[in-house]
Amino acid sequence: MTSKGRKKTSRRGFIQGVAISTAAVSAAELLKKEVADAASIGDDQAIPLQSTEFDFIQKSAALEPDKIVDSACQFCNSLCRLKVHLKDGRIIDVLGEPNDPVQAGGFCIKGPMMTQLVYNRFRLKSPMKRVGGNKGDSNSKFEPISWDEALSIIASKFLALRDAGIARAIANKTSGRLPRGTGSLVGRYFSMLGSPNNTDVGPVCNDAGGNALAWTFGLGNFTNGYGIDDAIISGEPYQLKAIVTQGNPLLACSDTIKVQQAYRQLEFYVYTGLFMEESAYYADIILPVTSGFEMETVYMRRDDRAIRWQEQVVSPVGESKPDWHIWIDLAHATAKLDKRNPPEYWRDNFPDSWKDYRQLWATFLTNTPGMGGMTQQRLSQRTEPLRWPCPTVEHPGVSTLYLDHASWYEAASSLNPKNVGKRFLTPSGKVEIYTPQLQSRLAESGHSALPSFYTHPEVTGKHPTIEYTSELVKNPVNPQALTQNIKFGKISSGEVHKQYPLMGMTGRSSVVHFHSVTHWTYTGKQMNGVRLVQIHPKEAKKAGIKNGDEIIVESPRGSIIGTALVWSGIREDTIFVPSWFGPGQKMAEEFGTPYYESVNILIDKQYYDNLSGQQAFKCFACRVKKA
Repeated sequence: MTSKGRKKTSRRGFIQGVAISTAAVSAAELLKKEVADAASIGDDQAIPLQSTEFDFIQKSAALEPDKIVDSACQFCNSLCRLKVHLKDGRIIDVLGEPNDPVQAGGFCIKGPMMTQLVYNRFRLKSPMKRVGGNKGDSNSKFEPISWDEALSIIASKFLALRDAGIARAIANKTSGRLPRGTGSLVGRYFSMLGSPNNTDVGPVCNDAGGNALAWTFGLGNFTNGYGIDDAIISGEPYQLKAIVTQGNPLLACSDTIKVQQAYRQLEFYVYTGLFMEESAYYADIILPVTSGFEMETVYMRRDDRAIRWQEQVVSPVGESKPDWHIWIDLAHATAKLDKRNPPEYWRDNFPDSWKDYRQLWATFLTNTPGMGGMTQQRLSQRTEPLRWPCPTVEHPGVSTLYLDHASWYEAASSLNPKNVGKRFLTPSGKVEIYTPQLQSRLAESGHSALPSFYTHPEVTGKHPTIEYTSELVKNPVNPQALTQNIKFGKISSGEVHKQYPLMGMTGRSSVVHFHSVTHWTYTGKQMNGVRLVQIHPKEAKKAGIKNGDEIIVESPRGSIIGTALVWSGIREDTIFVPSWFGPGQKMAEEFGTPYYESVNILIDKQYYDNLSGQQAFKCFACRVKKA
């Protein structure tokens, strides 16, 4: 209504109109209702409508989307589909997929937080290089540079190390956030460069479980490395000088003080990420990446092998790039500077056409066993994910592994011709708990096929413990890597528990968070910005601690602060300390929550599984006291 046609409406009519609008009545109907009510009520009860030059009948549905894009939440392994609502290119709402029989239209609180990664004032928006300050210092100085300059600096450093005969001094440490297929590009680049050190997040995640599945049933997930920090500090088995990361190792890795020492003395470090996380302050070059809504890609749920196609929702923030673009562009920058190989050596192996994720995905499918049926077209048309292995477009995908069913046998044979007719993908075709071959291979690293119970010296109680020798042997699980030989059997003395009587364990803080990135969202810090340390009432009483008290948790490595959450559901001798809080999470400013040091300060990196590299995040000696 224009100012010329101004009417009055009553308080009753105004309230009724608001109620009607919340029931999704159109603007035109609401307007008719207000006019009718105004006509039936005396002027003594009327209040004037605000004067405006805007016609409310036109373009009144401000929050009605003009486009809905199918994407996916990347904050956990549930892989919920997100239907992202756009208005004039801006995200205005996020809903779930009602036609997914598992999701049934729902998602947890993290789904809408994907939007908060896009519209976030702390986002990195351009490449930067270090121009001042000590590595690790939060006052380090960085200046924006072009992508061409950043990639040229990186390529020059890598080629200089290669030409000096020490390509093995270069390493990559990846993370679970990478779009599927990017890891293959990283591996290709490192192989062409001549470095074996393309490692991933597995030793911090769940490689031990993946290794066990692979050896027992014949299919699992495992990776090829650990010990990057030790190799930087000690030079064993050889010195690392240059590293690229796609995660936040300063929070992810155990024994944070030693990790800080390692990255402080590292010769050259490239950090790629969304924010100036803790690790970024150690970097020489910083590269901004896109969040999930800013790229067309797939997301894979690791636990049940499910894959969704997700469309790009919005344009990349600033000059940020998808991770696979970075590796293609780095290969082309390397081509310009490489004096040993012609440009085609790099360019032909990293074609520009792969920047279109659909083409990269099609190539990935062609060259990856068991993936042939997971085409972009098929994935895009599905309201629920498709599960690998899925060898043809007619194949339903494997919902449950090892079933005595034709679809499983077809999928198994697509992974390896030797699997034809096998229900389990082991050498014998059976579940292998013990075989002479397993025994022989594992014995080389101190293990046996039928393991006996053991702990490490900081686990409470007197148990057989693990001892690590100085001898390096070939890792039977990851043959391209070396590992320490170990011995079992020595009974723990319990000496450490005289000063540190409790057992500490770490893990996710709540449903609100997933790794460190959610701590950079408004909702993440608002809902769970305080580190709540679970402690049993008896232990709390003994230490004079009440629920809500600030407390100090100490281990032989160092100490951190938290807030006591007194809870009778935890063991009396155990405390639970949430991980992924960090001192660089600037969103804490919004709510006045503490800047917490990493919980991994408390954990000793010398205690680990020498087969998978899995670190002892669930069992470290500690004590608590009131702050």
